[in-house]
Amino acid sequence: MGLFDAIASSIGNLTDNVVGMVSQNHQNKVNLRMMREQNDFNAKQAQLQRDWQEDMWNKNNEYNSPEAMISRGLNPFVGSSAGAGVSRAPASGGAAATAAPVPSMQAFKPNFSGVFQSLATLAQARASDASAGESRSRANQIDTLTP
Repeated sequence: MGLFDAIASSIGNLTDNVVGMVSQNHQNKVNLRMMREQNDFNAKQAQLQRDWQEDMWNKNNEYNSPEAMISRGLNPFVGSSAGAGVSRAPASGGAAATAAPVPSMQAFKPNFSGVFQSLATLAQARASDASAGESRSRANQIDTLTP
């Protein structure tokens, strides 16, 4: 592996780490936005359910009021302590508001092993080039000394 290959490999690895970091950051923001949207939707649906239950409770109270019972020809004081045919059960049903699950937030874990490996290879290439140069220099010295 030559000098250019080692530098290109190091730059490629650093670029991969930067792209990975940006991508993970973007995904975390998307997950957070989705969780907030889901929580807003759940809160609105829960409010609709509570409004409906309150409306049913008010209608039940209105229907079972002594005046309404008298207008239907019933005696509100006969049959039970609260009036004849009165339903004491509150309006029920529907789902309660729930929170969306916590989004998966992941920290980006850079991997610089390729950079370190490329730098180690580069150092080895330089060392071997230096030793080869030194060997050539010694060979030249020997050639000049021998007749």
